[in-house]
Amino acid sequence: MAMTALSEKTGHDGFEPGVFQIEHVCVTIPDLNPAFDGYRIASIADIHLGQWLNPKRLDGVIGMINKQHPDLIAIMGDFFSYEVAIFHGDDCIIY
Repeated sequence: MAMTALSEKTGHDGFEPGVFQIEHVCVTIPDLNPAFDGYRIASIADIHLGQWLNPKRLDGVIGMINKQHPDLIAIMGDFFSYEVAIFHGDDCIIY
């Protein structure tokens, strides 16, 4: 499955699920160990926290991903935009 942010619709600070879409993609890999049959991978990329998403909206995106019950979540680059230091206090998402 893949989650794609529709950034042109993100002109507010709150979370709105309709701004994001989830695409399910089936991948067949010849000779893959049968233990991985039905294995679900969620891939999310280009989050750009600070530019496209704020921490509140990221929490909503994480909730959407978790509802898909993936076996593995892959974050594919560009997690932050510009400076991480802009997030502090209650907005801190790095533990």
